[in-house]
Amino acid sequence: MDPVARAIGDQGDATFLLDAGDDTSTGSSWEAFSLESLDDAFSDYDDRVSIAGNHDNGDFVTTQAHRLGFTTLDGRVVDGPAGMRLLGVSDPRSSGLGTWRDERGISFEDQEKRIADVACRHDADGDRIGTLLVHDANSGRQALNDGCVDLVLAGHLHEQVGPSATTGANGKVGYSYTNGTTGGAAYALAIGSKLRRDAEVTLVTYRDGTPVGLQPVTITTIGAFRVGAYVDLAPTGPAAGTTEGPSGSASP
Repeated sequence: MDPVARAIGDQGDATFLLDAGDDTSTGSSWEAFSLESLDDAFSDYDDRVSIAGNHDNGDFVTTQAHRLGFTTLDGRVVDGPAGMRLLGVSDPRSSGLGTWRDERGISFEDQEKRIADVACRHDADGDRIGTLLVHDANSGRQALNDGCVDLVLAGHLHEQVGPSATTGANGKVGYSYTNGTTGGAAYALAIGSKLRRDAEVTLVTYRDGTPVGLQPVTITTIGAFRVGAYVDLAPTGPAAGTTEGPSGSASP
């Protein structure tokens, strides 16, 4: 699906890649082919940003992504393209081929609070975070409730959720958007051959570093493309821009 995601990006004049994790099923070195495929498809992009998901167990995925030239977010604010301010962190949980999840190093709840603290410190200093990239949108819940980020981008659920608006305690509006499964994955292992469920890529539009719109593109299990409507992310109004869309995980 990486060449498909790239083709969609080309049609939308995309210039950088945001990868919300779960590029592998277990985070093992034998799954390096998945990261190499993504690298090949977007090799000429100057900006490629990634985090690890709960299935990207251990350090291999982030280490390999860094070696391939991806910016791997680790809880610190970084400069993105065209004036963007980016914050992101890998999922603290680890999952295998079953349904179990262990937390590594920090609890999910503590990470949610820590990432909100970072975002709000920057916002208070006039350095607002345009995009918070996480694997599970709940990681950005506190940051949105505090009104400290413009957009939380996530994956994890294999279904599109949002974009939905939250008016924070400070009166500022931010959005949460969960992209579906770009790989069309229905199982926690790489079985190849064809899509097991509808896949999705989402185009995010930025203006002066601020996210201003989203447009999902769904690829069905029979290879049909459904281009969703462009959704404006209004700077004010808690209900503006809210929509539910088709199923679908990575965002060029």
